[in-house]
Order: sequence, then structure tokens, then C-alpha cells
Amino acid sequence: MKASALHYWLNDVILCGGFLENQVEMADFKTILQEAIDSRPDLDEAMVSLAYEYMEKVCGGRIRKTGDTVMDHVLGVLKILIPLHPDDKTIIAALLHDAPKSPDYKPDEVRALFGDDVCSMVESVNLLRRIKSSDQKSELESFRKMFLAMAKDVRVVLIKMSDRLHNLMVADKTDVEERKLLARETMDIYAAVASRLGIYKLKVQLEDIAFKYLYPQYYENVKSQLDEYMEKMGKDIIDVRDELESLLKKNGIDARVEGRIKNLYSIYRKLKLKSHASINDLYDIFAMRVILANRYTKGQLVNDQLYAVLGLIHSKWTPLTNRFKDYVAVPKPNGYQSLHTAVVGLSRGGFHATEIQIRNESMHYQSEFGIASHWLYDDTKKIKNTDKVKQSVADTGNSKSYHVWVEELSNLQKELKSGSAVVKALKFDFFNDRIYVFTPGGDVRDLPKGATPIDFAYSIHSDLGQHCQVAKVNGSVVPMDHELHNGEIVEIITNSRSEPKAHWLSFVKTSLAKSRIRAYLKGPEQSSNFREGKETVNRLLEKEGKPLLDEDLSFLHTYRGRQLSYKERVTLVEDIGRKAIVASTVLKNLYRERRPLKKEVALAAKVNKKIVPTGGLVNTGKEEIFISGVRGLPFKLSACCKPKMGQSIVGYLTRGKAVSIHQDKCKLLKNAPEQRLVEAYWGCDFKKQRIQT
Repeated sequence: MKASALHYWLNDVILCGGFLENQVEMADFKTILQEAIDSRPDLDEAMVSLAYEYMEKVCGGRIRKTGDTVMDHVLGVLKILIPLHPDDKTIIAALLHDAPKSPDYKPDEVRALFGDDVCSMVESVNLLRRIKSSDQKSELESFRKMFLAMAKDVRVVLIKMSDRLHNLMVADKTDVEERKLLARETMDIYAAVASRLGIYKLKVQLEDIAFKYLYPQYYENVKSQLDEYMEKMGKDIIDVRDELESLLKKNGIDARVEGRIKNLYSIYRKLKLKSHASINDLYDIFAMRVILANRYTKGQLVNDQLYAVLGLIHSKWTPLTNRFKDYVAVPKPNGYQSLHTAVVGLSRGGFHATEIQIRNESMHYQSEFGIASHWLYDDTKKIKNTDKVKQSVADTGNSKSYHVWVEELSNLQKELKSGSAVVKALKFDFFNDRIYVFTPGGDVRDLPKGATPIDFAYSIHSDLGQHCQVAKVNGSVVPMDHELHNGEIVEIITNSRSEPKAHWLSFVKTSLAKSRIRAYLKGPEQSSNFREGKETVNRLLEKEGKPLLDEDLSFLHTYRGRQLSYKERVTLVEDIGRKAIVASTVLKNLYRERRPLKKEVALAAKVNKKIVPTGGLVNTGKEEIFISGVRGLPFKLSACCKPKMGQSIVGYLTRGKAVSIHQDKCKLLKNAPEQRLVEAYWGCDFKKQRIQT
């Protein structure tokens, strides 16, 4: 018997996953709608039909790269999704998921017709299109987390998974490179996320088709071997099924028996891992599943019969003790529960080991649909068997194992409260403290919620943060304290003269950004070169009877005919400290340049006040003001007291590069630090002061 024919003969007992070539069947809306109604008797047929009509209006007739229409794709996606028993809103969102690609799409219109929830899902599915695979393996986990964080809702994930699966099914109509790119993204992100969420039914199909496009030769080799294996072992699988069913029936156990064939990609990975050339060297190509009816004691699901069946099987056939695994007592991180054993004597000839999985209906549903098995109807009031639905959801897994999975997936060191697992299953709240944004080159950055462009800049490189001048998000300039959101593209424009600002500390979120900013604002005192250079200059200044360098290095603000920024003055002192420049030469140049201003410098020394750097700024006021006896220093008239010509004034050293001029009785200066106040005079007043002196 041919392998393909044998598959159909065994179709009622074998779940083959991706065993056969995927064939895309064209489906019509009426047929799919009826399938949805059969799945959900309470389905709002009128609203679903309205969504289909709206989609036809917006996208009808539009052709995709594959040559199919958008409506063909939409119905294909819905056909994949219906077996997962989606609610009304998910079905409607799936119908509309491709609408944002159309120029006629209007979010407000969708919101008005179908509600906020549907509109949000459609927008989220559209947003996930930005996520592409990365060449950097280290970034893949961030991409997977980003996928879930941007989706926010498990329903969005299932729509996008179904969308990707259908795109793969028709990818043979596209060019080779495009197929490979699609397949690589599927393996790296979609199949990996489906595995994390335990959605086996979608995972195996995504893997097998992607495997076919990425490694066609290996795919054909494994498929050919599996065809031969099925032709040889197919009848034996039926016999094993019959024997197990007979044993259970004789002992009055309510259960059904199914077969499971390992999917192609899983076989390939196992062959590679074990360094085997033939699938005949593998023992778990097929397994039998004993699925027991759910049993309750005082309203609680009990698993005692699972172990009773295990004992029954072991009493009839010889168990291989090293192959026994109890995933009921200790579930897998994604919530999977089942007893696994292997026995000898059940298969043809009695020499081959047969793997058997024992589980109840709830565990089986969990193993097939993963997190989707936690599905809740949106409006429980419409459901007659509300208690049964709640019980079914509660039965789908051990809450403790679900917590473990959430912790592992999100890397958060906190436990979810007991009883919240069902809610968490629908909304990905365990990512509510992280966001994922793109660099212009498409790399992903993992940041805490509330992070700003400054946090983003420092996460890439300290220099990018230190010299950040302008931030752009999705191409538009934003303030430095702009709160970033999932999926945004962030660009930082730098300027070598830009420096960190103290007020950045009030809004940055990452400890890295905070520590870098604080270190910069503290100044370079911790640099040994700077300390040595400053001590050298001060020794020479002291010899000459000159004032020592102040905190702002004001004495160096003009050098070799140009005004130096604070950073440039620091560099100059560091160069002196590392002996790259001779200190005496620097001072000779400074004395020569300052000779015309000798009297003003002497007066500045007498008042012993700070002089801020000019930094290339110019006086923007019409009135001339002398600050600490020096003319031409940049200043700005304070807006709080608005000083006018003739009024007594005082200067206040800001953290910028200009002195703020206030009336000397300004209330804002009442508690100002004395060391930040400098003498200031209107031009005419300063001339009088000089005459009196």
C-alpha cells in the first residue's frame, strides 16, 4: 500500500502534524461561516457577515504577490483559525486583518462598526508585520518577546500565526529568496513562539513547511524515509491501537486510543542531534495516545485513573524504566501534562519498543492548543453552560506549572497570584513592564516600560547618549522625555558639542542611562590625567600670583583666538596631565591673549566670582552688561523679574552657557547658593564703578 493511501486509511487514528504536503483548499465564505457556527452555536452571524462585506468593499479585487486575491487569503486564514474555536471578535478581526494595507481602510470606521476590541486586534496584527528575523542569534529571544509584547492579546497571536501559515502554504508561488526569508522568520519567531505557547497544532505545520523551503534536500530525504516507514509499519500501528483499546475495554476504562507520527522537522532535528542517518534508528517516530475521559471528585478534576492505566499497561507488557516520564506531577514549562512510557512486546514481533502517552481529555486539549485552550467567551452571559466553560478552562493545566512557564518566558522574578492564570492567558500582562523598539537598521532593543529616547541612546552606546541632540520616532522629532512604545523606530541625531543635561535624570528609566549621566555631571575629577593637569596649572598660577582654576575652568575659556566649550577645556587640562601639552606654554599663550583685558581680569580676581564659559554664544540683549568685571560674556535677562536698565542687578550661574540676570531683590534668588551668584552691572554703572575704584 502506498504511503499516501495508507495515511488516509489511518486518518481516523493518526495525527500526522506536518507529515503530508500541505494543500491549500479554496474555501467559500458560506462554508466557513457554517463551520464557525458549528464551533460556536452562539456566533453573531450578522456581525461576521457584515465584516466580510466590509472587507470586500475595502479590499475586494486586490491581488497579492502570489496571484490570489486578498479575499482568498482572508478566507484561507479563517479556515485555519476556526478549529481553534475563536470568539466572534476574533473571527471578525481575522476577516479584517489585511484591511490596513488598503488605502481605503479607516480605523475609526472599523471602530464604529465593530468596536474598540476588534479595531485594536486589527491594528496589532498590522503592527506585527514590522518584526523581521535577525542575523544575530543573540537577538532572537528579544524578537520573540517583542512579538508577544506587541501582540498583547493571545487572540492577536493566533490570527497572526494563522496568517503566517497560510502565507507559507502559498509561498511556492513566490521567488526562491522570498520563500527562504519567509521560512527563516517562521522558524526563528513564529514556530518558536507557538512552541512557547504550546500550540502544537500550528507549530508542527509552521515548522514542516518552513523546513521544506529552507532545506529542500533534507526535507525530501526525511519525507522519503517516513513514506517507507509508514508503508512498513502502518498495519502494525493499527494492531497496537486495537490491542490497547481491547485492554482498556476489558477493564471498564472509558478512553480512546490515537496514534501520533512525529513531524518531519522534529525527525530531522533528532537525526541531526543523535548523528543518525536513518529514521529506523529512532524509537519514537510514532507513539500511541491513551486519552481518558475527564473524571471529577467533588467538582475537582482527578488524575488517579491515569496511574491506574499506567499500571495496567506495565502489567501486560514489559516497561523500559529509563523511558518513563511523569509530566503530570512535573509539567513542562508550557503547561504540557501527560504520562510517557515505553513498553516492549506490544508491537509486531515484540522486539520494538512502543511509546505510549497517557492523558485525560483536558490535558490532550492543552497539548494540542496550548494557551488557546484557556480560551474564554467574551460574554459569558450568552453561554448556557457557563460553569462547564469555567471548569474546562480550569482543567486545562496545573496553575503552578503555568506560573513557572510565565516566569521562564518573561524572565520576571515574580509570581502570578493564584487564580489569575486564566486572565493572564488571554492578555500578555507579564510583559507589561517591557517595551521593544527598533533601531533605524531594524535591530531590536529591549527597554523598560516608560523608557525614553535617552534610555534608547545609552542602551546602544554611551557616546550616543552623551552627544544626543535630537530624537526622532517613526521619522518625527520628539522631546527627549517622549515615552517610547512597542514597535516604534527610534533614531538619534548627535552633535559633538551636545552634553547630558541634569534634568534628564528626572525622566530616564534605565539604571545604565542614570549612571552615565550622573558620572558625566560629576565632571572629570575622577580622571587621573585631569587631576594631574589641574594641579600642574594651579602650581604655575600660584607662582604668578594668579587666581587658581575654578570648577568651570573659566581661566581657559578663550585660548588661541577662540572660545572653548567646557568639554574642550577639560580636554586641554587632561592633555596637560598626560604631558601631551606643556602647561607653561599654554599659560604664556593665555597671558599674551589676555593682555588687553588686564584691568578687567584683575577686577574679576578681586571679586573672586565664577565666570561661565561663552561656548560661542553671543549677547542677545541690546544693553551691555559687565559680569564680574568682564565684558562680552553671554547672558540672558530673567523672565521672572524682568530687570531693566538702571535697576540693581545680579548674575546667577545656570547650568547652561549664559548667566541669568536678575534684579538683586528677585524673590527666586532668596535661597540661591551664594557660590552661584556673580556681580553684574549695566555698562554705564560699571564705568562709574571703575572710576570710583
